[in-house]
Amino acid sequence: MVFPAFRSAEWPRRLVWAWVATGAAAGAWGLVQFWLKWTRAQAAGQEFYVAYVADRITGFMSHWMTFSSQMMFALLLGAALWLWGGLRPRLRWTVAAALAVVALALVLAMTRGIWIAAFCGLVYLVWCWRRWAVVALPVLALLAVLAGPESLRMRVVSLVQPRGEMDSNMHRVVSWRTGMAMVQAHPWLGAGPEQVRLSFDKYVPADIPRPLPIGFYGHLHNIYLQFAAERGIPAMLAIISVFLWALWRWRASTTWLARGGIAIIIGVLVTGLFEHNLGDSEILMMTLAALAAVESARLHQDVLPA
Repeated sequence: MVFPAFRSAEWPRRLVWAWVATGAAAGAWGLVQFWLKWTRAQAAGQEFYVAYVADRITGFMSHWMTFSSQMMFALLLGAALWLWGGLRPRLRWTVAAALAVVALALVLAMTRGIWIAAFCGLVYLVWCWRRWAVVALPVLALLAVLAGPESLRMRVVSLVQPRGEMDSNMHRVVSWRTGMAMVQAHPWLGAGPEQVRLSFDKYVPADIPRPLPIGFYGHLHNIYLQFAAERGIPAMLAIISVFLWALWRWRASTTWLARGGIAIIIGVLVTGLFEHNLGDSEILMMTLAALAAVESARLHQDVLPA
């Protein structure tokens, strides 16, 4: 439905502008939410990190995972637009300001998997721009962590040293092992749509102690396992091949939209290692719209400067 709506390369460009603008607005509201949560925790005498991890900023969404993914989309496509879109100076400053808000909101949302995914997408974009500048990205990330609030540093440390079950990934390990058991039991056709949630307890490996670690067990926190467990390995490979096919088709393109699209695919596939991001209708919609936008621009072969 999205693809035929792009009647020229102007329409995909408008979509990206809309995502950058709404991303900045959502990010700004997310920053307000962060300040409100911080002040409430201070007033209640609570440790902010403990209070915040289970109740993070969401922007205009209902969950921080959706919000963080949206910020990643706006950041990566906006960065491609800023780097290669041929913007006039005033527009470059406008986009830069919007991206600064988006990036700050993404950092403060403290969604670790999307931090990693967005970083990978940015590495690709910077590599295409100035290869030598890639080495600056880890330095900038370190400076951002050091300059940020203590809760940010604690969240980064939790990647390798979680504080008990509060920010542990053990529920993901349980989900992944359970998903592998489902795939082993139903490798060709899967257990069926929605059966991951309904049949989860049946496939939990016997050596995993009960009660299970605190966490959400409605999906497998991994798109590759999720699709294979629900629909079988062939179906999972078919779904992922759509993204790999797009990467192959766009690999030689130097347009800002194609490079932004590749960065989005990288971000989506990396996020999918840690979360069932394509099970979120908003993120699935944005992913398919991004694919359609790049293909439409390629079809028209008239990608205009921004």
